[in-house]
Amino acid sequence: MQAAAGDRMRDAARKDRIKFGLSALAVSSCLLGGAAPPAAADSLASRVKVENFTRFAIDSLRKEFARGLPRAFVRELSKGKYAVFVMTDRVHFYGGGNYCVSHVGLTYPQPKGRNPRIPAGQSWGVNKPARTDELSREEWAACERDALRAALAHFARSRIAQVTKKADKYSRDEGNRAKLPPRPKYRMFYTSSASAGAAVDRAIRNAVSPRFQKAFDYRHLALVVESIAFRMDTHAVCYAVSGVSATGPDNRNPRFPAKRYGRFRLSPLGMGGDASAKSVEEACETAAVTAAVSAVMQDSWDQNGILRNIARTREPDIPLVNAARRTPAVSSRTRGAAQAKVS
Repeated sequence: MQAAAGDRMRDAARKDRIKFGLSALAVSSCLLGGAAPPAAADSLASRVKVENFTRFAIDSLRKEFARGLPRAFVRELSKGKYAVFVMTDRVHFYGGGNYCVSHVGLTYPQPKGRNPRIPAGQSWGVNKPARTDELSREEWAACERDALRAALAHFARSRIAQVTKKADKYSRDEGNRAKLPPRPKYRMFYTSSASAGAAVDRAIRNAVSPRFQKAFDYRHLALVVESIAFRMDTHAVCYAVSGVSATGPDNRNPRFPAKRYGRFRLSPLGMGGDASAKSVEEACETAAVTAAVSAVMQDSWDQNGILRNIARTREPDIPLVNAARRTPAVSSRTRGAAQAKVS
């Protein structure tokens, strides 16, 4: 099962300043098979640089690249100019089954201790194992691997010239920075949504504490939110991840947050047809976004909380944020309902 997801970017203060883009998503509901890659493909893939935000070893990911990407694609990546960005996450819903998500994209490689910029084009995958109770360690690994393979299957259909062009434009380190006033006219958010862009923006504005906006200089710190909705059988499964990152230069994506808050939501689609299903998906996605942003608001605004390892997102031309000027206050608006258990 697949669903289209067009490139979209929301920056409330400066439109088109940053572009994440969600190229598409692929859905897997069973284990994926396939023959082992040939030795030549393995050799090329062994030289591919990886920005790894998974539980897998890099060599294991490279074998997946050799297995799932066209040889010409792997050959281009083996030259070392670009890095494959890979992330996975997972959740167990009590009574609702198990889900794993992955997204893959192209970015620029970074030295040890620094996170890459978020890819301008990403391919997402989701997997739902048949077993509905809690999975074993090995079963979780298989679940995440198959979500990764679903994402790679779509990534493999990308044109290498297009994804490298996006990486060159939005993922390079260097960039200019316009002189901006200390207080923005609009809140600064860096968001990426496959389908519910305007609704996601509203959800973020509603979830962000006014104190948070006053506590940090938007010129130095950005709130990053990525979200996606998948339609699987009779349910919409939605995922959002949020965190903070040093504000990137103009026309550059921010770096992937060092401390991340991933949240899943599951909603029944009902029997109202496609229009009704889209409405459910939007509500599901915004609920996941609200939960992820609320988690940022509720954590401490210092090195023990949202700013943990913030130096991994540092930019050379702006000060590194070390702590909030004010302490967070959790309002009734940001107190979420009980969360699903995220493994």
